Amino acid sequence: MDQKGQISAEYILLVFGLIIVIMLVFAVAVTNESELNTVTTDARIGADNGTTQLSINNSNMSPVRVTGISMNNTNDNNKYISITINLSGTITSAQSGNLMISVMNSMNSLTSQGYNVSDSSDTVTSGKHVYNIGINTSDISG
Repeated sequence: MDQKGQISAEYILLVFGLIIVIMLVFAVAVTNESELNTVTTDARIGADNGTTQLSINNSNMSPVRVTGISMNNTNDNNKYISITINLSGTITSAQSGNLMISVMNSMNSLTSQGYNVSDSSDTVTSGKHVYNIGINTSDISG
């Protein structure tokens, strides 16, 4: 070590530089995962509210609940993502429409965060992804 402390200053700069590079790599991954979680959470909340409303409005309907949300990339560059809401039972096409309205109403809360929500095409667009929202049609009757 020399008397001027140059080696220790270079070492500190090297370590801080490495830490900054690692933080930037993790920041990109974290922001992407945060966006995915935000959109799927709003879809789940809207679907839960919609199924509750359907049960309240239709007293003869069997209870239906949201059993899961699945996401699939629909192209190679991960820009287009399909979000599918899975239900525990069957619902009619009219009930499916009402449920989708509830989901998209929940998604409208994302507009304050910079997302573009299209109720007519059931899509949510962010800077990175385009999310297409759907309900598992294998569980829909009549």
